[in-house]
Amino acid sequence: MLRRLAPYLAVVFMALVSLFAVFWYQLRWFNEAGLPLDDSYIHLQYARNMIEDGWFVYSQGQAATPGDTSPLWVLLLAGLGSIYGDLTRVSLFLGGIFYVLTGIAAYVLGLRFFRSKLFAAAAGLVVVFTGRMLWGAASGMEITLFSFLCLLGLLCYLRGKEEGKFSLPASLIFGLAANARPEGNLLFLLVLADWILLEKLMREKKLRLSSIPWLGGLLFALLALPYPLFSLAATGHLTPNTFRATRLAFSWPRSLEYLKLVLQFFYKDNLLLHVALPLGGLLFPVLAIRGR
Repeated sequence: MLRRLAPYLAVVFMALVSLFAVFWYQLRWFNEAGLPLDDSYIHLQYARNMIEDGWFVYSQGQAATPGDTSPLWVLLLAGLGSIYGDLTRVSLFLGGIFYVLTGIAAYVLGLRFFRSKLFAAAAGLVVVFTGRMLWGAASGMEITLFSFLCLLGLLCYLRGKEEGKFSLPASLIFGLAANARPEGNLLFLLVLADWILLEKLMREKKLRLSSIPWLGGLLFALLALPYPLFSLAATGHLTPNTFRATRLAFSWPRSLEYLKLVLQFFYKDNLLLHVALPLGGLLFPVLAIRGR
């Protein structure tokens, strides 16, 4: 029993040690644990007003506005914050919980690709030892929530794929992920492409309307569409205003600069990612086409 749980315990233990080191450093040098970004406090402001007014507003007495890119994170903060009033600590607690869960999900996902539990555990440890992920856990942001939902959705999708069906729980989880970050919509589209093109078209050599997972798409839409529709009604755009403002810095003319910045982050976070990323990018499509 203990041997079977050992990889899980290793991932959880190292994640907790990493979190402890971050918070100890903050308390040692700054006398308190805080949040590093103004974005973190935007989440807290929306959560605080939701607790007090019961509606999605940034400033009390003003009209509702989609100024937050993670409504699910705000709901979680408001839900737990209504029980324990210190929203800063609530955000750090939730970030830490989902950080640990992301490491566990990475290990379980690794078991589906590696025969060795050691390699799978290494995948989980790489996640918890990635500096950007640890920073996200202590940032008060939705980073670890989104990461966990993405991995959990992929696990459910792959399990359903092995059974020859499109996983409905995966659709629901990806719908939640889309409310954690707008990029969750893109991930669901990629999953749909994998199911329709690789699973149906390339393997079965035919594509029919029944090959499209209509029910899965409907379940995803039921969760993913309300916030974009709210944004459309409030601002005339499907995306939150903060999302549109942020993406201007990474528009097409500066896309190469953005890619260079991402690679620099990979190098600083974990050198192994520089080696593993291109290798995985070449290997996984080949294995997918071969049906392995």
